[in-house]
Amino acid sequence: MYKICKTERSANRQKLIENTLFEMMKKRHFDDITVTDLCEELKMPRKAFYRYFDGKDAALMGFIARNLSSYSDTYTATHGARSLFKELEEFFTFWETKSELLEVLNRSGKLMEVMRLSLEVSISSMVNLDRLLPDEEESMRERVYRFAIGGLVSIMLDWFEEGFKTPKSDITKLAVRILTKPPFPSLSKIGISDV
Repeated sequence: MYKICKTERSANRQKLIENTLFEMMKKRHFDDITVTDLCEELKMPRKAFYRYFDGKDAALMGFIARNLSSYSDTYTATHGARSLFKELEEFFTFWETKSELLEVLNRSGKLMEVMRLSLEVSISSMVNLDRLLPDEEESMRERVYRFAIGGLVSIMLDWFEEGFKTPKSDITKLAVRILTKPPFPSLSKIGISDV
């Protein structure tokens, strides 16, 4: 667990710890880095580290969460009347710019943390679910949203693992198709009902 800092100085120190861990991960596997190594790199006592984080996993989660919140900040700042295609293209563009983060996480076996934290991002800061899913109960809205986000992040991770070779417009078209049409439109033709 990482702590929410109340002062700018504390927030900057926390960010320094997270950034230093990430820089160390560029050279070493996450499992080979200890809190002691990190503190030595920072010339900081271990006790100071534990004011901000419960352990190195929490520092990594803080770093990833900060990167995810930068998408949320960008989204909020630029959000207006746009098409679904443009919304999703922006999502994929964001992740394409985070290729170094994805590569470092992948090398350390921590890539799935992006999925986990993406599902934990505050939904209300990103989407008006009442408007998007007006006919659903509140608990169902959130589950549908998480299902969609999980699918989008999965597509993005596959795209990353292939080296972003598929054109972004094609990946975006795929995501639009998945979000606007039933995943299995012809189940009734093979005898499976939707009830």
